[in-house]
Amino acid sequence: MKNILITGVAGELGMLLCNEFLNDEIDVYGIDHLDREGHVGLDLIGRNALFHFYNLPIQEVDWDDIEQPKTIFHLAQTSPKTNQLSELKKILQNQQKNMRKVIQYAAEQNSKIILISTTDVYGNCRPPYPADRTPQPNSLYGTLMWTEETYFTETAKAFDVNYHIMRIPRVSGCRNSIEERCFTVDKLEKAGVSDQNREISSAFTITKEKFIISCNQLMKGEQSDKIITLYE
Repeated sequence: MKNILITGVAGELGMLLCNEFLNDEIDVYGIDHLDREGHVGLDLIGRNALFHFYNLPIQEVDWDDIEQPKTIFHLAQTSPKTNQLSELKKILQNQQKNMRKVIQYAAEQNSKIILISTTDVYGNCRPPYPADRTPQPNSLYGTLMWTEETYFTETAKAFDVNYHIMRIPRVSGCRNSIEERCFTVDKLEKAGVSDQNREISSAFTITKEKFIISCNQLMKGEQSDKIITLYE
């Protein structure tokens, strides 16, 4: 059994992982919800018989259609348009609802689940990050992901699921549209404070190769730590 499931597969990191696994002749099941046609990456790999794409919200997926995945990479996210508490609460409730569904499925299938998070949860702290440091995010994206991490950990433990959290800086050559939108909100609503935060967080990147190698190590059980932080 080598099947892999990727939520948020249409994002650039999702596409990067998807292509890597397909090149290794692994069946990839991808979930994303696109409100437009003509996604270049999906169009290119859509003819591959090993790729199975579900253009649906997570709550509407027929999970019985997915053959038991060895590993689930959870990248699905939604970005807020403002810092308004009501909208952030709605975004987080939806994220947690989706996350619980995926973790519950992981428990049923005895699958490992990996949440891709961000080093933005550390705020202004520069690497190397102390293992015992409590995250103190000071950006909207970092705050949202730290909240997701907390819920993810609690839920995975409740369902007795094998899980990992991978905190990464930007991956060279890959856009993170959710982070970019969150930064735009910060810039508009924090009167320039986010400019300094952005300069600090964007100063560090990792290569695509390092990201892929680290994901493979987690899949193969070569990393035992629950939280993995990557930096060059």
